[in-house]
Amino acid sequence: MDRVAHGTSNRGAQHGMSKLSEEQAREIKRLAAAQPHQDIAEGFGVSRRTVRDIATGRRWGWLEG
Repeated sequence: MDRVAHGTSNRGAQHGMSKLSEEQAREIKRLAAAQPHQDIAEGFGVSRRTVRDIATGRRWGWLEG
């Protein structure tokens, strides 16, 4: 939590392996309520599981909106 508070955490888009920006994660979260997860996954180049995890807050859970 100290790294998060000081802005030195590597979570989200700052992680070296991240394929998504924060804005894309927010968009996935918004779309997941109305569209099939497979369609969203194909559009963003990620797996269906990643879309599900973002929609449920398991990944990118700190994002609002």
